[in-house]
Amino acid sequence: MKLVRSVVLVAALLALGSAAAVAQQQNLQFKTGGSVAYNGVYVGPYQAWVTSMPGQPVIDIFCVDYAHEVTYNQTWTANFTNLATGNLGLTRLGYGLTGSALASVQARYEMTAWLASQFKTAPTSSWGDIDYAIWNVTTPGTPTLTTAAALWLARADSIQNYGSVNMANWDIVTDVTARGEVGGTQEFLTQVSTPEPATLLLLGTGLLGLVAVGIVKRSSV
Repeated sequence: MKLVRSVVLVAALLALGSAAAVAQQQNLQFKTGGSVAYNGVYVGPYQAWVTSMPGQPVIDIFCVDYAHEVTYNQTWTANFTNLATGNLGLTRLGYGLTGSALASVQARYEMTAWLASQFKTAPTSSWGDIDYAIWNVTTPGTPTLTTAAALWLARADSIQNYGSVNMANWDIVTDVTARGEVGGTQEFLTQVSTPEPATLLLLGTGLLGLVAVGIVKRSSV
């Protein structure tokens, strides 16, 4: 019986790892829109409740969409597409694209992930320029780049920088009702808080090893 339970546990962990590789739909409610005002907009990390999950956890979200809006307490349903393993055809930039065009979209989202990761260490005085750089990656020319934002954009465009970010740790949060159309809710990035598929695979492999050891010990008795 213990052996059966161990095998079932391993199977569940591996299944969870596989599920993390595909887009997941979640219901969200907008909570806060940044704490720093810059040229009439709030910049930096935003927050939202994931109302479809137990306990309605609060997650940090990073705006990558200057063309749409979101309001306080607004609710919407979004696809969570993992940047490393997901279907980018479900995102605003990737909707309807294939082949090399979709590969270009991948690089642009990777650049925004690198920029979003800079909020942790950059002073709040730089947050506006970082957000301007993000928005110019996804919508070139909008808004008009400041000198400092242009420098952030140049850094993000270096494969040495954006290629250093673990993309499996980032999800693209896309409104399911308005991928690329006028209207709808802004698109965001968020950092993945669940174990990565690779981590789960290693854990599952370790548990399988423990099960095998148990079988060997039983056979030797």
